[in-house]
Amino acid sequence: MSASAFAERVASADATLEAYMTRTSCDCEECLSELLRDLMHWADKAGLNFPAEFRTARFHYCVAVADREAAA
Repeated sequence: MSASAFAERVASADATLEAYMTRTSCDCEECLSELLRDLMHWADKAGLNFPAEFRTARFHYCVAVADREAAA
């Protein structure tokens, strides 16, 4: 993943967390775990397998980090 693509993903996550904190009034300390919990509830409602999706996301994250480190 290029540095600009990485920066864009970080910026997207930051905007998402900012919106979530505004909507829920949670603080930065607990925001990520609260959002993940709510995403688990959402996945249940949508009939999705959250653990499987999380494993896929983790795999893609690890590939991106490895690519970034290899390019450094």
